[in-house]
Parts: sequence; structure tokens; C-alpha cells
Amino acid sequence: MNNKVCAKGYEFCGETSIGVITGGLPVMTESAALLKDLVTETKYLRCMFRSLSSTPVTTLFADIILKNGGKEVAKIENFQYNAKARRNGFFGQNVGVALKWDAEFDTAEVKVKKAVLEDGDVLVSSGEDITFPQPAYIREYLQSEELEQEYRRESGAVGPFCPQKAGGWWRCTCGELNADSEETCFACGKEAGPLFDLLNTEALETNLAEYKEERARIEEEERIKQEEEERIAAEKRAVRNAKAKKISIIAAVAVVVLAIAFAFVKFALPVINYNSAASAFEDGDYEAAYTKFESLGEYKDSRNMAVEAHYRFAQGLVEDGEYEKAIAAFKEMINYKDSTACCKEAEYLYAKQLIEEEKYEEALANLDEIGEYEDSATLEKEAKYGYIGANLDSENETTYRYLRELKSKSYKDSEEIYNDLYKWTVKLVINDSETDSAAKKDEISKYDKVYCHVTLNGGTPNGTTRLKYSATYPDGSKAIGAWDKAWEEGTEGTCSFWYDIPEYGKTGKFTVSIYDADTGKKLGAKSVELTN
Repeated sequence: MNNKVCAKGYEFCGETSIGVITGGLPVMTESAALLKDLVTETKYLRCMFRSLSSTPVTTLFADIILKNGGKEVAKIENFQYNAKARRNGFFGQNVGVALKWDAEFDTAEVKVKKAVLEDGDVLVSSGEDITFPQPAYIREYLQSEELEQEYRRESGAVGPFCPQKAGGWWRCTCGELNADSEETCFACGKEAGPLFDLLNTEALETNLAEYKEERARIEEEERIKQEEEERIAAEKRAVRNAKAKKISIIAAVAVVVLAIAFAFVKFALPVINYNSAASAFEDGDYEAAYTKFESLGEYKDSRNMAVEAHYRFAQGLVEDGEYEKAIAAFKEMINYKDSTACCKEAEYLYAKQLIEEEKYEEALANLDEIGEYEDSATLEKEAKYGYIGANLDSENETTYRYLRELKSKSYKDSEEIYNDLYKWTVKLVINDSETDSAAKKDEISKYDKVYCHVTLNGGTPNGTTRLKYSATYPDGSKAIGAWDKAWEEGTEGTCSFWYDIPEYGKTGKFTVSIYDADTGKKLGAKSVELTN
């Protein structure tokens, strides 16, 4: 995988602190990459750390040192990285530190100062930093495939890597780092002593020669024994008749063919397939390596190698953004190493990806499975807000539930959306008919009754309210009233008005206004001209 690829809109400016273990702390700085925003030209530092502690690391404090031409020009002290990283877990890679500094700088280095563990222990850097060597392969070190196989036979090594030591740490053949105080690898359980002691070219060459000599002796004894058996069989065949001899020869040939086929399947084919699987593993083709090791069953360490290959394949899927496949892969080996934590990280990243793709319901399902993890609560609100924007329907129960929740948390403009989506409105029709609620009139005689037909719209799903009305006559006098019933979406009602003595009634503009009786908010108004 190419870790030099930047997100769109950023330029990669360099990388430092690769594989650094600071002052005895159980944390390795895998990389510190300097990026530049191509729009704002602001530089960012993005670090990736690996936990080497058996107790999860919760917080990390580090100094960020800015240099120009190798000279320090500025420093950010005790920058805090929050994490909950179990052993061999990565963190910090999602945090971009904005380096807004007046001074010119061309590199940025990170110096870990202290780590806080989940049990409350605070570990402070002491001693000098070490840069742990990059992994080396056993075959390249011994420069011989035969010596590599001899080393594996004697040491029981489960991985392709050379054991390495540096600054109080040692790398196992499976590739994982262990403290010198750990006599066995935390990941594969192999003892450190034999792994290092047996990596001796002279001793391996001597042992290999003895192994070959013993194999040759056994093969020679088998050959002599087989020749003797064939001689005896030939003597017996000589006394048989021609028919019996023919049958015997055919049977012998069949036996030899079956024996050769059995020997090939039993001994040669597994060796060929194992070497093919190991080569695929070394080439980084972990998917192919997993399939091949899995097919070998209990042969040598094929079971362990298959699981390790599957684990690395899943990690590669995460790096490639194929989170759904990565989740499925990690769940198949959920108890291996830190697969549980890796699975949760993949589910978290997959939820973010689904939100970007506007697949909000799927994102929320993933977030529900993750539970409390990093900023999953914020992502949940973002996904619900996105769902609301894509489903602005006042009758949608899910939209209503999400809006109520986000409004109670004052999230963005959710309250404004809620009020606009579920506001009550009224349709008003004024005429002189008690039964006709459709015909509109602009003028009505003051000698006739005036009817205002009201239809209520809007509101929350299954919501109700109460309405009241106020009528303003041309002379400014008012008539007010209210309905006793509860109103809901689509409810209709009528109120009526008249002059007791029409002859003395004033002509002019007559207005009916409708109000929400619970809030006093005006929902609508309609006017008509009263004429003689």
C-alpha cells in the first residue's frame, strides 16, 4: 500500500520519525507526515502511532518541532492525542494538526513526551529515542531457501521475518514487537531465545547437512529393501503361468503408480503448496496466501499463517477504504490479536463513508452496532441530520423522531427546520353559505350572515391543537370565540357573524383571523367587503 497518497486537495511535503520508539515508552511513532492544503496553503502534521502496551493507551502527549534547514524554529509543546488503543492498535492518523506559524519551516518532527494508560498509570519519556529497524526476511538474511526451511524446522518460526532487537524491544518472526522482558511473543507465543539462538548460518548449514545425510541413508535403505522385495517377487512370478504372470505384472505396475501418486500427494505436493503460500505472503498478496495456507490444513504452521495472512488482508482492506469487506474479514477471526478493535475501527470508518455517500440509514445501523467509540455520537447526529434533509416529509415518523431528538440537543438549525416543517396553517373561505365551503366571495351584503369555513393543515404526526377566532367589523368592533373540539391535520370547522340590526350596520372591510389557542400564534386571516 502506498502511504504517500494524500487526500484530494493536499500536497505531501515529507515524512519523519518513521519507526521511532521514544525513551522507553510503549508507543511507536510509525510516521509523521507533513501535508499542505493546496487552497489555504496551511501545513498540517498527521501522525500515526502504534501502541506497544498490554494496557490500552488512552492519551498521548507529544512535542511538535518545526525545523527549517535542519534548525529548530518553533515548537508546539505537549500536544494531546486522545485514543483508546489496545496493543498493536493504531491511533492519531485521523488527527491533522494545523501548523499556522509565522516562521518558515520545511519539516516537522514529533517527540513523544508521556503516555497515559487506561489503568491510570502515567509513563514519562526517559532515555534516548531508538529507530527500530524495518522488518527483514529470513530468506534474504540466510540467502538460502533450504537454510530458511531448516531454521523453521528447528525454531518453529511462524512468520517470514528475521528476529530483531533494538533498545529494549525485539521483533518476532511473526512481525510483532515485544518488550525484552517478554520471553514469549504476545501474538504467536514463540519463545525469543530459540528464535535468536538458532539464526546461525554455520550451525544451520551443519544441521542441514546432517539432515540431508540422514534422509539419504533412509532413502538408500528403502531402495535396497524395495530391490530385495522386487527380486523375491520376480522369483515368485517366474514359476507362474503366462496368464498369472501377466496379471501380476499389471497389478505391480498399478501398485507402483498408486504409490508414486500417494507419495506425491502426501509429501511433495504439500511442500510445493506451502512454499507457494509463503511466497505469496512475502510478496504482500495476503488474500492468495490465506487461501493457500487454509487449503494445507494442519501441515506445519499453516493454520497460524492462514490466520495471520487473513488478518493482514483485512488491514489492507481498511487502508484501501473497502470497509464492508474488512468488517466481514475481522469478524471471521474476532478473537485473533486486536481484531475486535480493528473491526470496530472499520465499522466506524464505514459509517463515515456511508454518511459521505448519503446512505444515512445504513450509517446509523453501523453506528448503533459500534456504540460509544471516538466521535460516534457526533456522527450519529450528522447522519440523522442528513436523513432529515433527504426526507423532509411532515408525515414521516422517522423524520419527526430525529428532528425532536436533534432539536432537544440544539443541533445546527434543527429547531428552525422543526418549526417550519410542523407549523400549523389554515385555509380560509368566506361566503354567505353555511354548507358550501368551496365558493369564495369578495363582497357580501350586510343583511346576510357571513360564514368563515376553516381547514387546518400541518402539525406533527398525529398532533392536535385548539383554535380560536377574532372578527373585526368595519367600525372596528370585534367578535371573538373558540371551538371546543381538538383540531388535527385536515379538520374543518365554521364560524358565522351577522349584524343584529343590519340597517345600522356599517359597510366596508370585514376580517376574520384564526389563532392557535395554545400559543396565541396567528395562523391566518381573510377579508371580505360588506355592502348595502
